Amino acid sequence: MPEEQITWDDAVKVGNFVTFEEGVPKELVLTNVELVREPRFDNQILFQADVIEEDGEEVEIGQGQLRQLRTASARLKRKLRPIFENRDPTDKVRVRIIKVGEGFDTQYNVKELPIEKEEKKEIKKINKK
Repeated sequence: MPEEQITWDDAVKVGNFVTFEEGVPKELVLTNVELVREPRFDNQILFQADVIEEDGEEVEIGQGQLRQLRTASARLKRKLRPIFENRDPTDKVRVRIIKVGEGFDTQYNVKELPIEKEEKKEIKKINKK
């Protein structure tokens, strides 16, 4: 079997996890939200969610696996809490996240955005695949 040809486009494709650039809004549709204890990070509690859509495009990293938003940032978790705390974890939720600052000065602006009814239907189709 011939070896797969890897292109530069493949090399710079985004990985399994969502990343944020300072000042650049990131719109995500999230589902399967959970809080998990991560032993590799001194048992910190992480916010974790599957990403169905990122910046208006469907996201799949291969073999039906979705990208994830995973964060241990208390500042980001505080902003996400009012949106997700009393929701069914499997709800589909659209958010816009903007990272402001770097290092210890990092802050996050998080806003819940509406999901259109047609989008909800389309997202259900994707999850059934």
